Amino acid sequence: MKFVSDLFGRWWSPSSDAAGPPVGLLLGMFFTYTGIGMVWSVLTVYATELGASAATAGATISAFGLSRLIVSVPAGMISERLGRTRVMMFGLLTIALSSFVALLVQSLPMLIACLLLQGIGSACYGTAALSAVTDRGTPTTRVRDMSAYQTATQIGLSIGPGLGGFAAALWGYGAPFGCQGVMALIGFIAVMRIPADRPKAAAPSEKGPGVRGILALIAGVAALSYALFFSRVASSWILMPLIAHTQFDMGIGTIGALLTASSIASLVVLRFMPWMVRRYGRFTIMVVANAIVLVALAILAFAGVGWMLWPFTILMGAGTTMTTALVSTYAADAAPPGSVGAVMGSMRMTTDLGAITGPIFAGFCVDQPWLGISGGIGLCAALLVVTSAIFLATATSQRLGR
Repeated sequence: MKFVSDLFGRWWSPSSDAAGPPVGLLLGMFFTYTGIGMVWSVLTVYATELGASAATAGATISAFGLSRLIVSVPAGMISERLGRTRVMMFGLLTIALSSFVALLVQSLPMLIACLLLQGIGSACYGTAALSAVTDRGTPTTRVRDMSAYQTATQIGLSIGPGLGGFAAALWGYGAPFGCQGVMALIGFIAVMRIPADRPKAAAPSEKGPGVRGILALIAGVAALSYALFFSRVASSWILMPLIAHTQFDMGIGTIGALLTASSIASLVVLRFMPWMVRRYGRFTIMVVANAIVLVALAILAFAGVGWMLWPFTILMGAGTTMTTALVSTYAADAAPPGSVGAVMGSMRMTTDLGAITGPIFAGFCVDQPWLGISGGIGLCAALLVVTSAIFLATATSQRLGR
């Protein structure tokens, strides 16, 4: 375990200040999201094998996001009473059990039920883990800690789909669920090494702004979190593949390579986030990150040749990753003692809502002749500009620039 600790430590913490998040927590995050990536790579095909139509398969996938959307806030509130570690362990066990059941399902309703349970488990683990990172951090270390949290998530999501496709090719479409169950159990063992805890009250100097400032900042964080995930999912997962396929005749392999480039850009940015924030401050990096995302959307809108999709995916991955890490730290700063779980749950709920509604609105725009793909890109850009202005105004008014 010391080797793993040193390895993660070199990744997330170039400096030698206070220790970052427990390695068990990060390992749990890595294994959880590796398993999710494995399942999502074959989920649509698995649903159709059980008799689902294309529309029904889409609704089946939505079951996971819907249950996570509903459970995130209650899970955060429960973790305030029972402790973060217990809720994380419950979440991982729920994922493991539902995965092993999904391996054996014979009907579509059973698969949907398993996905609902997996969404509950993911909400419990993810919200409690994010709250635990917040508990252990301080205003000066939270960018580093949130970067570590996102790094573990990003690596898992990056390698999960490839592993899932490999497992499905060897053992059938249900195999990724079995692998996900094993991953969740490994994560459970890793989390067991974290001492049982209860959230501690913040020191007086860390209580942050007053009640009005807290509410305003949390609203700004929620709005920007929604816009970020809306824009990233809509543009990178829906609009970019459509442009690549219809306008430039790119195959699925090239599109996959583009998305891989986005993941690599995210990992590189996360490595240097703590240094950038120490040198330039959170507010400056936030403005730059939002500008990068808007430039990426402009490149996508005016892409006249296929190679322009490469800078789009790289800039979109880098910009949204930078901004997501920073809004997490602002949310942590704004959370009053005893409400960290509810605030982190609210933020996760808004990101899930953005990830769910983004594809819906993007698809609607594409289907309308008077909007089309350009209209979908414009919607993403407009939403990001408005929510960024709201967030930056609230952060400035509360003097939370650094």
